[in-house]
Amino acid sequence: MSIVFQVVVAVFVFGLLIFIHELGHFTVGKLSGMRVNEFALGMGPAIWSTQRGETKYALRALPIGGYVAVEGEDEDSSDPRAYCNVRLWKRILFVCAGALMNLLLGFVILSILVGMRQSLPTTVVGGFHEGAQSNARLQAGDRILRVNGSRVFTSNDISFSMVSDKDGVVTFTVLRGGEKLELRDIDFGMQVMEDGTKVINLDFYVDSAPKTFWSSVQYTILWMFSIVRQVWMSFINLITGNSPGNDMRFYTERCEAMRNFANKIWNASRFVMMNLTIDKCALPPAGARARRRAAALFADRAGDPPADQSEIRGNHPHGGVRPADGPDAGGDLQRYPAILLDGT
Repeated sequence: MSIVFQVVVAVFVFGLLIFIHELGHFTVGKLSGMRVNEFALGMGPAIWSTQRGETKYALRALPIGGYVAVEGEDEDSSDPRAYCNVRLWKRILFVCAGALMNLLLGFVILSILVGMRQSLPTTVVGGFHEGAQSNARLQAGDRILRVNGSRVFTSNDISFSMVSDKDGVVTFTVLRGGEKLELRDIDFGMQVMEDGTKVINLDFYVDSAPKTFWSSVQYTILWMFSIVRQVWMSFINLITGNSPGNDMRFYTERCEAMRNFANKIWNASRFVMMNLTIDKCALPPAGARARRRAAALFADRAGDPPADQSEIRGNHPHGGVRPADGPDAGGDLQRYPAILLDGT
């Protein structure tokens, strides 16, 4: 894939995400009766525009943002349809609409990926690899509820919490035979890589279960929540220096997993005749004043008057997503490695 093509795809995808985000603000503004002066995709001088009724629609030169200009959003207005004069609940919906549309987009994308699977990974221990140490404490059939105190929603949470561990000694909370047990200080051991980095030895895998409509919906919601939580946890770990190992290998691996995830979305999008990817589950709405000032600044400089984000495998040394016993054909329970990174 050439650099030019990658840049074009990146610009298109970023523009699509912005369009979906701003479309949320625009739709709520129109439905709630506000006066929408402009819907713009991009910043800077307008390269195309058209007036439809009271609203100007514009495509601007720089693909670095977009905005919806609503009457009275930044200044007082006597218009009863102005943002400053409508009911409070309408203003709250308008502000939140962009982020809600991004969440909806994330749900749609993950639903497509889940729909392409024939079975869904669970959080139940399916078995152990040869030479495993953890089978002295863990048992096949244990449903993992927490890892090092962090609640588990999907198998991805298991791998994330374990790879984040620094010493290879992990505490599990499991459900075994209807009884909740806390298995403290299970020693998985650490492997030393060629570059001297230590990584945990993941020596068990989890089961998968046949897919149904409701289990697919539930898994999609949990997967989306898991991704959002891991982004925040990774960011906090990066700020606090609580990164596993003795260098930044962990974050390199997560970036590689995200790249593989983006590739998977690209393949899925071609499969359903869509060009979609996942950047974030929620993009906070930018202030209209800042957006309009930036647009006006670029417009002034240009002489234009200003307007009123088979399975692709992860990069972990223990492998990515793969069935332990033959192809993933659904039906009977099948087993996945514990290092499963959903979507990679």
